[in-house]
Amino acid sequence: MSDVLGYSAKETAEFLEITPTAVNSALQRARKSLGPNTIPAPDPRKRQEILDRFVRAWETGNAADIVAMMKDDSLMVMPPVPLWVQGPVDIARVLLDYPFRWGDPRRWKLVPVSGANGEPAAGFYALDTQAMVYRPWGIQVLVLGPTENGAPVIAQYHVFKGAHLVSLFGLPQTLA
Repeated sequence: MSDVLGYSAKETAEFLEITPTAVNSALQRARKSLGPNTIPAPDPRKRQEILDRFVRAWETGNAADIVAMMKDDSLMVMPPVPLWVQGPVDIARVLLDYPFRWGDPRRWKLVPVSGANGEPAAGFYALDTQAMVYRPWGIQVLVLGPTENGAPVIAQYHVFKGAHLVSLFGLPQTLA
């Protein structure tokens, strides 16, 4: 919970009903057992750069730029919809067939959030053309992985559909 979800040792201890010392001890043992071959977390600046680029590409309907940030075997999933797509070509096809098919760059707005299992994420909103406000649609989470040169790329792309999810991240119910 501490490493993945970002909870403090105290918060984790309260949830697990153990002491913070026990949490820290377990973390040290777990990190040691993982050894030196674990994949290091991407540099926070690089993570932010990918998220910023993703937001720009999404808001302008640029599927090519989105998939250019992905590994060759990237996955796209969309719970609770039974959608599982692998590879940039098929992911681009999904993006072009649904969210970007209208060709209107004003259709979507994304708002970066934190707290999505430590991964870059954004709440996303669709334009309500009747009221001319953006209404929540869900949360997008980018799971990053390294390339051969160590630069982070999108390994998994999770689209969690549900307007109620934006409030869990402290986002507003509408955007102007």
